[in-house]
Amino acid sequence: MNDIFIICKAHNKRFAIIDLEDYERCKSMPWGIKETGYVQCSLTGKNKGKTLSLHRFIVLTHDTEIIHHKNGYKFDNRKCNLISITQSLNIQYRGKLKTNSTSKYLGVSKRKGAKVWEVYCGDKKKTHTYVGCFFYEIDAALAYDTTARVKYGTTAATNFCIC
Repeated sequence: MNDIFIICKAHNKRFAIIDLEDYERCKSMPWGIKETGYVQCSLTGKNKGKTLSLHRFIVLTHDTEIIHHKNGYKFDNRKCNLISITQSLNIQYRGKLKTNSTSKYLGVSKRKGAKVWEVYCGDKKKTHTYVGCFFYEIDAALAYDTTARVKYGTTAATNFCIC
């Protein structure tokens, strides 16, 4: 297993996931989960008053670059889950996180009057693709992920991170 869990000091029951190779760099920092949901720490010394986000620390990026968590989980900071994207893609991803959905997964919804889960992939206005129906919600989510990866490649917003 190449992942490791760090307990955030400010929240004993919350954690972050990072790659084992990043553990030595991250272990001495006082990471915590902020109100935004991101794993961050407050800097000291000449940078006092500033915060550092774990995902930016791991990919060693500039403040102007947008780093996206592919699976939408801000605590999952494995390199395979982090990608540099454009502002327009970031806005598209933000729109996919809806709270009134019948499913907890992207692209999956319960068909009204039936005991199946339907899968659609893409923008409803442009490239909306019907994937199929599934008896189990998890199978539908996996089908969505497969279709999204084929359709959008490494920038696909998916339910599960494949590392």
